[in-house]
Amino acid sequence: MAFYLIPYLNFDGQAEVAFDLYQKAFNGTIQIKQKFGDTPYGEHLSEEEKNRIMHIAMEIAPGYSLMASDILPSNGQKIEPGRTTRIHQPTTNRIPHTLRNRLIHMNPIPLA
Repeated sequence: MAFYLIPYLNFDGQAEVAFDLYQKAFNGTIQIKQKFGDTPYGEHLSEEEKNRIMHIAMEIAPGYSLMASDILPSNGQKIEPGRTTRIHQPTTNRIPHTLRNRLIHMNPIPLA
């Protein structure tokens, strides 16, 4: 039986920018992108929070996805510094070198 791990990332308002970068870096396909303002709950939010990402998913390879959302500060959510997320692939494969070359010229997006 195959086992797939799907990382789910949280951002403080940068999920959309991060996934634009990841789409270029991984040559991925955005499968879904929904903002808080697109839901009935959005009518109670500020304009800034309406534009935050409620859920985004991107396929980075067949069967492999990245998912994320932005936090809602008005809902008491916050990013806790000191937690990190890393994506690792063995260096025996050429893909990490290709990915590294794509990422080296892009600005990093802070992760929570």
